[in-house]
Amino acid sequence: GKLSDQATAENEIKAHNSVIFGIDVLFLFDCTGSMHEYIEHVVKVIEQVLAEVAVRYPEATVRLGFIGYRDYVQFPEEDLKYEQYERFDFVNQNDVTAFKAKLKSIKTGGG
Repeated sequence: GKLSDQATAENEIKAHNSVIFGIDVLFLFDCTGSMHEYIEHVVKVIEQVLAEVAVRYPEATVRLGFIGYRDYVQFPEEDLKYEQYERFDFVNQNDVTAFKAKLKSIKTGGG
């Protein structure tokens, strides 16, 4: 009957929601010198996004990644100061503290 159909549908939803799934989140950020005044705000927003993902998808395995890019540097002495790309490989959500520490270590520079 109707009640068993509803119970079946609810069980299917519960089963679907209990499936372990993964979410990969990659942050791409302009790390050039012109972004210097915004870097702290960006880190705060990233922290808010991570908190929201944890609330909305508590059962998910979340992996975090970051790519920061800077302008191509034409002068060798500038190459020593800043790498053109800064990359944090995907890490498990359980290592969010280390990920946040890496984010806070980002320096802007170049172009």
